[in-house]
Amino acid sequence: MIIVKYQKTWPDDFNKISNVLIQALNGLNIAIEHIGSTAIINLAAKPIIDIDIVFGEEIEFEQIKSG
Repeated sequence: MIIVKYQKTWPDDFNKISNVLIQALNGLNIAIEHIGSTAIINLAAKPIIDIDIVFGEEIEFEQIKSG
């Protein structure tokens, strides 16, 4: 496993990915959260942006697939 020093670009990287997901899942009741070690300012971490998509209601996978 590779651990690197905190990168100031990680919050922006998350925001870019989040925007793509919001557009792809347009119309669904969701929240997108930056989780994991890259979400903690000044913490060395593995250089992978971890994301959690939280659905505000129970939803069938077919709805997610068709976005």
